[in-house]
Amino acid sequence: MILSSQNYLKLWLLSFSTLSIGFAFFNGLIDPYNVVGSPEIKGLNEIKPAFSNNLRMGKAAIINRLAPQAIVLGSSRAEQAYDTEHPGWDSQAQPRYNLGLSAVNMYELLRYFQHAHKVQPLQQSVVALDFFIFNSYRNNKPDFNENRLAATANNNRNFFHQYYDMLPVFLSEDVFESSLNTIRQQKSRKSSDSYLKNGQRAWKNKPEGILRRGGYQKSFAVTEDIFVRSLYFPPPEKKYDFINSKTGANSLEYYRMLLQKAYEDKIDFRIVINPSHARQWEIIRHLGLWEKFEEWKRELVKINEQEAAKFKVSPFPIWDFSGYNSLTTETVPDAQDKTTKMKWYYESSHFSKPLGDLVLDKVFAYEDKNRNIPGDFGILLTSENIEEHLSKIRSDQKLYEKNYQKDVDTIKNLVNKYYSESDLKRFNNHGQ
Repeated sequence: MILSSQNYLKLWLLSFSTLSIGFAFFNGLIDPYNVVGSPEIKGLNEIKPAFSNNLRMGKAAIINRLAPQAIVLGSSRAEQAYDTEHPGWDSQAQPRYNLGLSAVNMYELLRYFQHAHKVQPLQQSVVALDFFIFNSYRNNKPDFNENRLAATANNNRNFFHQYYDMLPVFLSEDVFESSLNTIRQQKSRKSSDSYLKNGQRAWKNKPEGILRRGGYQKSFAVTEDIFVRSLYFPPPEKKYDFINSKTGANSLEYYRMLLQKAYEDKIDFRIVINPSHARQWEIIRHLGLWEKFEEWKRELVKINEQEAAKFKVSPFPIWDFSGYNSLTTETVPDAQDKTTKMKWYYESSHFSKPLGDLVLDKVFAYEDKNRNIPGDFGILLTSENIEEHLSKIRSDQKLYEKNYQKDVDTIKNLVNKYYSESDLKRFNNHGQ
């Protein structure tokens, strides 16, 4: 039987439509980026390895579905350590979600705050800040896109944001490949590679993974190499500054905009400077960024108090957990030690959930009889105590260098591996 051209076309269209529907159904069912919110089925799509590489897409969609009233904002440090189930949170602010984003910059942080607040007015937020996210020369990540956010850059409503990713998710070949990989890796990937329902990275099996890959000294070294090589002086400009001389982007103004909206809408904001390991502060120091680091803290306090004064309210609390205290100076096992687990750190950038719990205990003024907070951990910053605080950190640094000379030399040698003195002067003087 020979088909007429008209019948052939109908058959082709029917076949194409059937395949397209099947293709879209498969992608929607597996939902590798967590955009659709399909049920998670053990052995099929429960673990989503591709989610972390499409984090800004996936978390934006989750915010649309969940509409949280309380969030964590920050980088992967916040994403790793801060639990939205901590009992110190306002019990009325439900649901809650950890909106930490790996390698976030200050513009992205502001925009995701605007997104969450536009989807559902926020009641409470822990805003975890890091020095590196304020570098205006750090570009937005490839998976960042304004169109998927509920708020425009001017904080108006974007009415069609929730549909932006739907067509690509259902019909993209890349998503199809991710769907297939998701199925393949259900047994080979560990649950520690995934995210918890509250947006926090899975953390329970993390220490075992570190030991399996060679121990903590190696884990520290890998992370520190990234920070020294490219994170503080990202290519192509190789600079650090709050204002981008080419684009005019101002990270401190993004911070101000964040605070302005929080004060205006009476959100309970708790600001945290994260407690990374002391070796991270040594990276900042040996890169020649210490004065800029101190300036950053001064600006955080000053801008916060300026905005509070405009609204005639008390400033949001700013807690500084950085510096050289009894927890951030935890001893790092030797390179030959493949069995010792650190209590507070995975490497020098990311700290553990137990340390995150101590931070939240302090921030929320919550007491847990099973946890003791050292007296030197966490300082509430104000314009009255900032200079004294910065001076104490300088003194504590000298003591750390005396007691942990090997760690200090490790960082110094790493910096010298990549940069000459003239390089660092050029990077810190904006190419002058």
